[in-house]
Amino acid sequence: MAEFPIRFVDRRAGSTKISKKEIWKGFTTLARLAASRVTGAAKKPAEPRPSPQVPGVMDCKICGSPYQVQIYAASGDAHPAASYACTSLGHESHGRIVQCLGCGLVFTNPQLPPSEVLALYADVEDKTYLENIEARIKTFNYNLDAIERFLPPASRMLEVGSYCGYFLDVARQRGHDVLGVEPSVWASAYARDTLGVPTVTGGVDALPPETKPFDVVCSWDVLEHLSDPVAELETINRRLRPGGVFAFSTLAYENWAPRLLGERWPWLMDMHLYYFTSKITQQMLERAGFRLLHQQSYCHIITLDYLLSKLTALGVPAADVARGLAAKLPMPLYVPFRLGDIQLYVCEKVGEVDAHAAAKGRAVTAEGTAGR
Repeated sequence: MAEFPIRFVDRRAGSTKISKKEIWKGFTTLARLAASRVTGAAKKPAEPRPSPQVPGVMDCKICGSPYQVQIYAASGDAHPAASYACTSLGHESHGRIVQCLGCGLVFTNPQLPPSEVLALYADVEDKTYLENIEARIKTFNYNLDAIERFLPPASRMLEVGSYCGYFLDVARQRGHDVLGVEPSVWASAYARDTLGVPTVTGGVDALPPETKPFDVVCSWDVLEHLSDPVAELETINRRLRPGGVFAFSTLAYENWAPRLLGERWPWLMDMHLYYFTSKITQQMLERAGFRLLHQQSYCHIITLDYLLSKLTALGVPAADVARGLAAKLPMPLYVPFRLGDIQLYVCEKVGEVDAHAAAKGRAVTAEGTAGR
């Protein structure tokens, strides 16, 4: 990109293109301004009026830029009760999706206030999730295997957005001391009462202040749902011991799938507020005091029936017919689903985020705090 100046030169030949009417208006305007200066009747400058703010419309959470371009208009009707469940089939509905012209972040704008988003998740009940629980357990075992080499043995582990507690149950069976935080009243109660997994109802800020730091924090497919993902990463940082591990998965918008599918990409949904790229995710991690150790595609292991139900919801031809045939199989058929549009990250805490400096996006390095 280059900048070229435009130079205007005086017309030296030919007739003017300005009409006689415009010439006369120019003379009369100059005369009126001259008269008002003599008589002191010049108007005072008008007070600047603030630009109207549309409720919920916000600046970019990453770089603060107010300048955005719309990618997709709001589509469909929001379904607050159903579209915020983990197994939601509300793929036909999403908010207005924009891209920041400053840093490239793609996000839903406007958004509901954070308190309303949290209230929606608190009301979630998701029986379909339990109907596919064997596939979930296979998914958790697969991805725990992928990060196991980065985890200390018998770690003190926190999961953010622990839902019904099955990942923590898998981790507990491998010797980890586990605790979950989950906003859904139904899901957190299920984890406590059915699996015996200790779970706090709410977010990370619902943990008692005296809670000891954790060796490991995990969070699967959660960051894109949060009203302020950077603030959440900073909160997670403060809950980890120095050198602790943070493992999570989230959307990768630069992947070929969203580019190819456009508005048919299935993760454009009401409940997804942010669509990160790997570059932006790494920038957020560095800002929150983390160093990236490992990145790979996240793998969901799902049943063929569940896959076909998703394709049916997306309007894929004959998917409902195929689902009927799959229902006749003698046993569930499991399908590993990994397109690369969801990435798994493993990070190490290398800095402390000061609670007062967090709003300015400043992280204090571990070396800088050693002398305190």
